[in-house]
Amino acid sequence: MTAGAFVAGATNDVVVVTMDEIDVDAIKAVRTLAVDNSTTFLSFSEGTVFDYAENAVTEVAAGSARAVGVYTREFVAPNLVSFDLNMTYGGMSFMFDKVIRATSVNMSNALLQGGQIRLVLPRSHRVLLAR
Repeated sequence: MTAGAFVAGATNDVVVVTMDEIDVDAIKAVRTLAVDNSTTFLSFSEGTVFDYAENAVTEVAAGSARAVGVYTREFVAPNLVSFDLNMTYGGMSFMFDKVIRATSVNMSNALLQGGQIRLVLPRSHRVLLAR
């Protein structure tokens, strides 16, 4: 992990880590990582955590990684932030507010319009084929 906010619990035996957007997006980009209880494990090396007597936590090796106790799946849908259209090269690019699965894009569901109100042809065009 790159960064994040660390907050000790009331009894100091619980640490809550709030991951930053870079880490969250990197995890989401790996389709087989952290998608449910069976794909979410944690390992760490000795020295990741210390107690008040400066004793290092015992390593949890990758081969003995601990399973997640409670997994809460993501439930917030992505939103389109903006899009660009290049009429010279025939390309469109979309910017979303979160990581999306690029292979899920179905351009047959997209409609390029000549205004904010859905209009009938010729002021709209259904995108039929993406290159």
